[in-house]
Amino acid sequence: MIKLKIIVTTVLMVLLSACKEENNGCLINYTKFREKDLPFIHIDSLAVDCNYYFHGAFWLSKKAFYSSGLLTLENNAFYLTLNSYAINKIKYFDFSKQTGELYDIQFNLTDSIFNLNVRVDTIINLENATASIFRIKNGWHNQEITTDLIYLVSKEKGILGSYISGFDADGEWIAATRGNILKDYIDYSKKQFGVIE
Repeated sequence: MIKLKIIVTTVLMVLLSACKEENNGCLINYTKFREKDLPFIHIDSLAVDCNYYFHGAFWLSKKAFYSSGLLTLENNAFYLTLNSYAINKIKYFDFSKQTGELYDIQFNLTDSIFNLNVRVDTIINLENATASIFRIKNGWHNQEITTDLIYLVSKEKGILGSYISGFDADGEWIAATRGNILKDYIDYSKKQFGVIE
């Protein structure tokens, strides 16, 4: 009887540790931000398995909308499944891309297909993680201006921060900073911080 209990306990421990190891492959240690600091796309909570609930703002050409949905870590990328507008699972943040590489984010909308062009500006080594800086070309707009949308994203820590960015005669400017833009890791001294009205 004691041998049987030991065997059953051992088997359960092995099974639980295997499940835990499998789960760690998609575990995101995300940050809960204050309302005013929320990145344009942010994780709200764990749904189930490798799925997380998120909310986000999206700008496609002259169409802007908010959506909630599921964020999934799979195949070395964050995929978004929107609850509104898009009918496809969207490969949004691709961690397989290296600094300088380009790729497209494709939205299959109910009435059209729209692509966003993305460049990985840089990859930063953090403590126990890496973060990719994704630049979505012309990914943000209002009635007067269209400019780039920047996301700082870590496979291990989720969506860390976001801001909009553009260039003028004085160099790069930044506005609408949200979340953690990694000021301890990135030198922003040559960039101008501003406000979009």
